[in-house]
Amino acid sequence: MEKNILFIGNPGSGKGTQAERLVKEFGFISISTGDLYRAELSKDNEWSEYFKELQKNSQLVDDATMNKFLLGNEDFMNSLRSGKFLFDGYPRSIGQAHFLKDTLTTEKIKLDCIFYLEVSQEICAQRLQTRYVCKKCKACYNSTLNELSSKKQDVCDSCGGELSKRFDDSSPEQIDKRMKEYDIKTDPLIDFYKGELITIDASLTPEKVYEAIKKHLL
Repeated sequence: MEKNILFIGNPGSGKGTQAERLVKEFGFISISTGDLYRAELSKDNEWSEYFKELQKNSQLVDDATMNKFLLGNEDFMNSLRSGKFLFDGYPRSIGQAHFLKDTLTTEKIKLDCIFYLEVSQEICAQRLQTRYVCKKCKACYNSTLNELSSKKQDVCDSCGGELSKRFDDSSPEQIDKRMKEYDIKTDPLIDFYKGELITIDASLTPEKVYEAIKKHLL
């Protein structure tokens, strides 16, 4: 499937879960800026120190820094030119949205579908409190959702890696901080992409959400 798509939604709205399914079934190349900068954490360079400090304080990367990081990231630019990329949680602000639009225009790349996963912050907070991520392959699980629970407690079904909570999901205070930051920086994207958004009811089960997304792609 040759389409370029983007997901917008609260933390916990299911962006990563849906991205993972699309990658598996259709071969999309998932671009998660969060994964890109988390990959830097194990390195010893200026980016790793900067991202560690942000993670410690549950802060988002400022626009100018993120843009600079992405332009210099070979994985990001190669994925962008693939013809079937999938943005999971990016852009996170109006400034990043303008940067992405300008970059796509320069590269003569079309953005085909912009999905807004609509669900209340209360439901998202509940999901984040019971979300676990594989330390090895980054697969996501949720202990209260049968579709997303692991077969063996604390063990990844895909690779056998250890499951753990993300730092920014580790407490109600961290989750609340993320939600407030989303309201300020990311929620305005709904107006930015007005007229282009495909709204999906993300309060449904992951399977039903996925089927709704596929209807717009096939």
